[in-house]
Amino acid sequence: MTRLFVAIEIPDELKKRIFEEMVKPLNGLKSVKEENLHATLCFMEDEKESEIIEKLRKIKGKTFEADITQTGHFGDRVIWVGIESDEFEGLYEKVHEALRIKTDHRFSGHITLARGNDSGNFFKEFLKIRDKSIFESFLIEKITLFRSVLTKNGPVYEKVEDFYLEE
Repeated sequence: MTRLFVAIEIPDELKKRIFEEMVKPLNGLKSVKEENLHATLCFMEDEKESEIIEKLRKIKGKTFEADITQTGHFGDRVIWVGIESDEFEGLYEKVHEALRIKTDHRFSGHITLARGNDSGNFFKEFLKIRDKSIFESFLIEKITLFRSVLTKNGPVYEKVEDFYLEE
């Protein structure tokens, strides 16, 4: 099965630091591979890739700084590290508006670090990194459309196209 998603790529050095300090310490969970760390803006299924590309090309904006913040979790399903910026939520809204995607949940900018499983040790693992923080800023100058191909070894993300935030 193939899915498309729009995301913010994380700079390689920051991605490496997040992986080393926050993902590696987690055991027994479905950890995200270093090369797959990103901040998702939206997922799409059953959409024509060419139509999505045309819509994303129309999004305009300015580059901006975003901050990596505290760790958190969504129930016992996802451990994440937050991303904050006044402009980040606005970019999320622009992408959803351009693609005509409606959502019922509140936006929470984040990078998924690991997903829960049935082992029952989710919160024990979360406590290992709860107080770790990487307070670092990075520049967001583009959004990227990815194709996610599910394999027996986990998802493989293929970059489809970058869309730069130039006014």
